[in-house]
Amino acid sequence: MATDTLTLFCIVSGDSTSQPFKVRIQDPHADVSDLKEAIFEVYPQAFPNIKANDLVLWHVEIPDTGNIPTLESVDKKLLRATTKLSKALGSELPEDTIHIIVERPKAKKRNYEEDEEMNELPSKRLRPVRHTWEHWLKKLHSSVTIGTIPELYPHHLQNRAGRFRKARSQLPFSGSNFVDLRLNEQPSDMGETLAKLCRFNVLHVIFAVSGAGKTRSIFDVAMREKSSMFLMYIECCEGCPLTSGDEPTGDRNFMRLYQRMKHMEETTGLSTKNGKAEADRLIALEFASRIFHLVLMLEKKKDLTPRDYLLSQLNGGQQSITEISNCLDELDYDTLRVLFEKAYARLKTLVANFQFAIAIDEATVGSNLFDGQFKNHKDHGRGILTPLLEHISPYPIPVLIAGTSFTLQHGRKVKSDINFISDYKPLSIAEVEAYIQKYLDFSDCDFTAIEEWDYLAGRPRLASRLLLEIVQAENNHGESQTKQWILEKAVSTTLRAVEGRLKTRLQDLAEKYILSEDPMDSLMKSILEDLFLSCRFFGGSTRLGQVDDVRTRLVNCGIAFVASSPNGLFIKVDELLAVRTVVSALSPFYFKPSETLIDNLFGKLAVSTKALDTSKGKAWEYLIMSRLLDYNGMSVSDLIHIFYDGSQILSMTHQAGGNTLVPAALPAWTRDAVFKVESFGNADMFSQLYNVPHEDDVDVIVFLLGDPIRRRYVLQPADIMRPDGVYIGYINGRPSGHYWTLLFSAKFLSTAMSSSKTIEEDKKSTKWALAYHNKRGDVSNQTLVNKLQGLQRTKDHQGSLRIHFVLPGLSSSTDRSDRGGCRVEGDDVVMYIDKSMLGRLFQSVPRIAEGLNKLLQ
Repeated sequence: MATDTLTLFCIVSGDSTSQPFKVRIQDPHADVSDLKEAIFEVYPQAFPNIKANDLVLWHVEIPDTGNIPTLESVDKKLLRATTKLSKALGSELPEDTIHIIVERPKAKKRNYEEDEEMNELPSKRLRPVRHTWEHWLKKLHSSVTIGTIPELYPHHLQNRAGRFRKARSQLPFSGSNFVDLRLNEQPSDMGETLAKLCRFNVLHVIFAVSGAGKTRSIFDVAMREKSSMFLMYIECCEGCPLTSGDEPTGDRNFMRLYQRMKHMEETTGLSTKNGKAEADRLIALEFASRIFHLVLMLEKKKDLTPRDYLLSQLNGGQQSITEISNCLDELDYDTLRVLFEKAYARLKTLVANFQFAIAIDEATVGSNLFDGQFKNHKDHGRGILTPLLEHISPYPIPVLIAGTSFTLQHGRKVKSDINFISDYKPLSIAEVEAYIQKYLDFSDCDFTAIEEWDYLAGRPRLASRLLLEIVQAENNHGESQTKQWILEKAVSTTLRAVEGRLKTRLQDLAEKYILSEDPMDSLMKSILEDLFLSCRFFGGSTRLGQVDDVRTRLVNCGIAFVASSPNGLFIKVDELLAVRTVVSALSPFYFKPSETLIDNLFGKLAVSTKALDTSKGKAWEYLIMSRLLDYNGMSVSDLIHIFYDGSQILSMTHQAGGNTLVPAALPAWTRDAVFKVESFGNADMFSQLYNVPHEDDVDVIVFLLGDPIRRRYVLQPADIMRPDGVYIGYINGRPSGHYWTLLFSAKFLSTAMSSSKTIEEDKKSTKWALAYHNKRGDVSNQTLVNKLQGLQRTKDHQGSLRIHFVLPGLSSSTDRSDRGGCRVEGDDVVMYIDKSMLGRLFQSVPRIAEGLNKLLQ
């Protein structure tokens, strides 16, 4: 041969000479088996379920005339696998010529007589049926009913909105009368993204929590104006379509596939030779039936649009697909594969600028159905999603997979070129209001008067479900109730429906893991406990760590979102409805929430005991704040008397002979000041909890002082503020502008605090007037000082309870300075709690006191 690099033009038997593919061989010593491998690598989609060595290669010299040559009509030479290419092809190859025809191996006939499970397969499939493509196309045209294209906005259904009907606005419907906001012609950002991605023949994986709008985004690909993307839509499901507000468009054909697979599993078994062969055949039948449906529609309606095709699959077309499947059900696997290829080729001739994609929705369900019955290339057990993807992977067809979360470990070809998409954003309550007002008229309605209104924020399904419930309630009660009543009922029904489903799924998860004694379940058990505590005490807004197979179970049950950050993907819970559901679903498993919190935080403290004092102090600080929750409903004076009796409460007096400690009465405000603590958190938590941005801790304090009802939280301030915790309290019988403060400091030291200077600096750290001064007394941030002082001038501060939680405590004085104890300083009470008081501090949970004493040894 002239050069070391050999360039060959090849065609597959049955293809035109105008459709060659190029193969380059660089090894001058290569043989025919190397050429087979190269062909398979360049054009694998042409040879599904075929090994490279099984290809039959013919050496030919055919000019590129655009004809379709047959092997019978051309001069050819069989290339044997062991023959060197240099010997088989000669020294020079002619130009403008096809050099190789690739013939697929003949399909092996099934030897049913020797098959021990023969009797368990339908007898009508014992003989493969061979007919031409034209035969089956003609037969289907004559025997399958292709109905009219469903209306997106049926005129006769628009009046179902009654008094809520909005002029110049139309509601999309599917089924007989289902308001279906998935079929929305207004493009979404994610829909636009998917439409662009579908131009590339790769696998696009979309995952987000249930109800985040994945299906809507997929539908956008076909629904958008001037779309040229015909989308085959498959929804993985195992039962009958749900009712009571759920979409009535469940994929009946996939359900049929599932039911037939289930029968195979229960009879022959899916992992047996015959069971696997029949499962492959049923999947091939499913795809062939669906693509034939599109071919028949296009031949009947030349101007069919992608939107028409999508609507027909949801409304009416499913029956047509079933009829096609019944007609093709006698065919064997190989014939069905060929028919799919022929149908796909036919589509390209029917539509100019044709684009085609396949969407598999609810793929998490698909990955779990028949889990372990199918094998991937590593021989790992997988669900039905794996063979579905492997069936279509040889073809140059973009595929969209949508699910809550799942691990993609499929075949070799399926794993390549995967694009993961998770950028779904929840709706704010303002966006919910804007969304629903596009479709309905809410005159005479007051959103703010509905107590649970804010719970509609979050996943888009809540907003679309609300529109459905409004229309249904208006039809059922419109003549006897006001629009406001209808709206309130619809909100309640929407929240109960979604919350009920989430609660059931989460409780199933909790029963499996929280009650488990298996050490392998300890991680999930710990995650559920952290989730409960975060939602119960901190209003949710929690990050549960990086995405993994354990944490994604919370996404699968609908509670958590997958979110992205510069550091990668993580799991979070921040919807009001999800937070409420977590508390409701998990409370039965944690009978004493505050004790659970204390145990949880003590465990974190125990882990950090060998760390620096600052790290231990932070863990101790969290433990202290959790302990304060148990004082809810207690007056300040009663709290003080838990640790100090009347004779131990002293104040310093200045006399001629020196300073003297004398018994003192507690300030009057301490009798009427009551703890009403529900939780604690930082400024970010308050911003998310109330949907009000707070730039700094002073903003939070202003917010808490604005309404006594809000004074239920301990603020964990930023490091620039001296106290470790701040609580703004209400005083019974006093004006709302009157308030008291709990300011505390928490330190967990290696040795007792001994320096008089250090003790005095620590004591000043809880003084309200010095909140933004450092240890030296200098102002740490003048802007915040000015903001706080301005606030202090407008409100009437009655005094502070200043608690110093110091472990192990203060050392004895060598200079006769006053240390520790309980001291009254003007309107303030300064109280020290050390190692000796742990029993009283944790009197309801003595095991924590014992554990702390052990840590201090």
